[in-house]
Amino acid sequence: LPVALWLVRQVCQALDVLQQSGWTHGDVKPANVMIAENGHATLIDFAFAHRGTLIAGSPFEGTPDFAAPEVVVNPAARTPASDVFAAGRMLWEWLTRVETQDEAVLAPVCELVESMVAEDASHRPSAGAVVKELLRLEIDTLGEHIIPSAPQPIASRAA
Repeated sequence: LPVALWLVRQVCQALDVLQQSGWTHGDVKPANVMIAENGHATLIDFAFAHRGTLIAGSPFEGTPDFAAPEVVVNPAARTPASDVFAAGRMLWEWLTRVETQDEAVLAPVCELVESMVAEDASHRPSAGAVVKELLRLEIDTLGEHIIPSAPQPIASRAA
C-alpha cells in the first residue's frame, strides 16, 4: 500500500506542476508511468497534452479505461480534473492488489480514491490537494510495510 501511494503521489506531483502551468496531460495511465530502479516515477507520453480548453468536436484521445465520465461523453471536456480522475483509477486498480485488510488503514485511502473519481468533475480535488493527502497517507501506512526488528541487547564491555 505505501508503495502504491508513493507512486501515485509522484504522478500527482507531475500533474500538479502541469495544472499550475495550465496544461492537461490527457492520458494518465500506468503504462505512461516509468519507474526507475530507485522507485522514482516519471509521467511520460504527452502526445495528448493540451493547454487551456479544447475546441468543441475534438476527437476522443486517450485510454477509455482511465477516461473520466465527462470525457467519454464529450472529448473536449478534458481538463486537469480528468487527469485527477485517471490517477484515482490507477490508485483504485492498485488497491485491488493490496493485501492488508485493516479497515483503519484502507478507509482513508478509499475515501481519497472516491473523491478523485467523483462523477462530477467539480467535486474532484486538485492534484496539489491529492499530493498532500497521499503524503499523509504514505506516512500513516508505513507500519503496514516496515516492521521493526526485535531490539538487540547491548553487548557488555570488558572492564
